Amino acid sequence: MLAIKEKLVKTFIKSLNEVDFKQLESLMHKDIVAHVTIADGGTKKLASSKDYINALKAMRLKEVNFRLDVTQLVEIEEDKVMIMVEVQAEKPTKKLHNFAAHLLQLKNGKIIEMWMVEVLPKYSEEFWLN
Repeated sequence: MLAIKEKLVKTFIKSLNEVDFKQLESLMHKDIVAHVTIADGGTKKLASSKDYINALKAMRLKEVNFRLDVTQLVEIEEDKVMIMVEVQAEKPTKKLHNFAAHLLQLKNGKIIEMWMVEVLPKYSEEFWLN
């Protein structure tokens, strides 16, 4: 069973790296709830796959050589997988190097809920906003 979940998660990360929004959207339930990290270490709730995709588009991933590498993948419960990723991106005047954990709840081959935490949330937000 973990192999099926691992394939979904790795396809999700590959789609992020390739900035393939169509593929990403196909891997998420349309009403996904995504809790994404904000600068103070809290989270912001995005309540649909469209909201999540729009947040990614605002980050302009292709312009910053965005890259995620999975360093760890663990099955937490039958419907939940946690991954640790190394995050890298680069702008002409600054670099981002961070780590983030994502807890993904899966159902019927799709991600239905996601929680995200980062090692350096303020640093990350400053990178993406400037």
